[in-house]
Amino acid sequence: MTAAIFSGSDKGYSYFDELLADCGVKPVFSGLPDLYIVDAPLREEFGDDYAAVLAQRAMTLLIVKRELYETYCGKLRDKGVMVMPKPLSRDNFKVTVKMLSALSGNLITDLREKLEDTKLIDRAKLVLIASLRMSEPQAHKFIEKQAMDRRVSKREVALSVLNTYDTPK
Repeated sequence: MTAAIFSGSDKGYSYFDELLADCGVKPVFSGLPDLYIVDAPLREEFGDDYAAVLAQRAMTLLIVKRELYETYCGKLRDKGVMVMPKPLSRDNFKVTVKMLSALSGNLITDLREKLEDTKLIDRAKLVLIASLRMSEPQAHKFIEKQAMDRRVSKREVALSVLNTYDTPK
């Protein structure tokens, strides 16, 4: 697992670097990390809006003062940001990072599978359009209906279509 840290102080950067090293998490300085940690407040802003934007890309953990914890939990819950109060307990932080790591792994696997299914189904639609002169909506409806009638996934129907009509040249 990799993480990127955003903090309003140098002390915050070194503290979270040390905590993440204890968890076996590697820091990332470029590219997309598995986890973002936002240690509020940042220098230019508090950090809650920034955390909400980051949560669209990867798992995000916002660290706030204990008295602000409930406020930001409620505000960011629907945006996919996990909030922890400081001062942090090392053990609680480790457990949280392990849970986020497990969630991240499952999420990435699910997304990859869905993407592969979508690619396969789209390819099958193109084959139906070319081979049977269907329109895109007709090909889409055909795959959905076959899946429903045969009680199989759209992926299985797509594979069947490709095996039947997609001949290698």
